[in-house]
Amino acid sequence: MELVSRLGDASAEGPRGSASRHGATAARDTEGIPGDALGQSLRRALEALGEATEGAAGGGTERLDRLEAGAQALTVAVVGARAAVEARRAEAARREREAERDERLCVICLTATKATLLLPCRHLCVCRACSQHRSLDKCPVCRTRIAETLDVYT
Repeated sequence: MELVSRLGDASAEGPRGSASRHGATAARDTEGIPGDALGQSLRRALEALGEATEGAAGGGTERLDRLEAGAQALTVAVVGARAAVEARRAEAARREREAERDERLCVICLTATKATLLLPCRHLCVCRACSQHRSLDKCPVCRTRIAETLDVYT
């Protein structure tokens, strides 16, 4: 069981050295696996490994050392894979928030919120300040001549 506790310490330390080599492959393989389920599976496998190797204490320390090194490398790879999955999720969430913010901004100045409906085309694409510019005579989206504007309150 010392093997399991030492590997638990290695996983808490985070990725080292070979994590970059193994992390990318492991990240693809574990995309849909929740982090807790992956950790539990790893713990069960490590416990089984520890139980299987406890009886070989006679003179097989080299074999146990190799098994332990392999298990540590696996732990590092799993930690790296988890970090990669979390980074991809965070990046996707950031891009989604940015897209939502961009959808609310005026297509002319890109700073103020869209607040004026252009008629007859009914595009809600400009802020109040930009809608009052004398040079705005066509809708910036469809190029239809603007007959009237209507301020929208949301």
